[in-house]
Amino acid sequence: MHRIASHHVRVSLSQTTTKKPRRDKTGHRAENTVQRPASQPASQPVRPSIYVFLSISLPPFEMMDLPVQMALGLIKGVLPSSAVQFIQENLLDPASPAQAVKREASGALWAIGASVWPVVAPLVDRATAALSRSPDMVVAAAFLVVVLVVYQVLSLVRRVMMFWTRLAVRAVMWAGVAALLAMAWQRGIEASVRDAVVILSKVAGFGGGVANYFVQEYQRYDAQQREVQQHQQQQQQQQQYRSDDYGQRSSRSSRGQGGGWS
Repeated sequence: MHRIASHHVRVSLSQTTTKKPRRDKTGHRAENTVQRPASQPASQPVRPSIYVFLSISLPPFEMMDLPVQMALGLIKGVLPSSAVQFIQENLLDPASPAQAVKREASGALWAIGASVWPVVAPLVDRATAALSRSPDMVVAAAFLVVVLVVYQVLSLVRRVMMFWTRLAVRAVMWAGVAALLAMAWQRGIEASVRDAVVILSKVAGFGGGVANYFVQEYQRYDAQQREVQQHQQQQQQQQQYRSDDYGQRSSRSSRGQGGGWS
């Protein structure tokens, strides 16, 4: 046992030995010397760039499952316990067919990415080099992307507002229909018809009053416009008469002056 232990100690010491520092011609120790264990290989295999890219861009599976767990926690208070148990057993269990399909799909995606990346990498490098050489194109592309994103957000907001507006209008309409049916059920058919006639007559009277008011306002506005037009015509006639009178007087004075000179 003592021999075996001493042998292991000698092996460990031999593995941790380092190279002697190099010295130059003057005998001084050279700089930037590298010390590494004897068992360490000289060069490590380089990982393909696709694996580095995917490992940086894709989150771990635990983080990818966080939205699922959060959604499950939210629906626990809505769905019955049997439905939640069914989801956990058939969708979230690692041994379920859904998880097997998910693993197969993720493996296929990784394989496709690894096979496509050597072809796409030169194109990406060329595109980045071209963009770095022309920053104006980068600014223009960023501006277009921002405009497109803003347009999409505004379009989404408009669609959401239109959806909720239509939903509110339909809800109010059906609430009014339900209120009318409830009133007819409580008061009876004859009383409901009588009330409907009274309400319609009041609405018709109010509508007639509003229509008469608008007709009177239109007639008053038309009369004012006619008065303004007549006043403008009178002013134009007076100006024309004054210009004609001034022309006649000037012609008479010119004739008189011509006769005196003759």
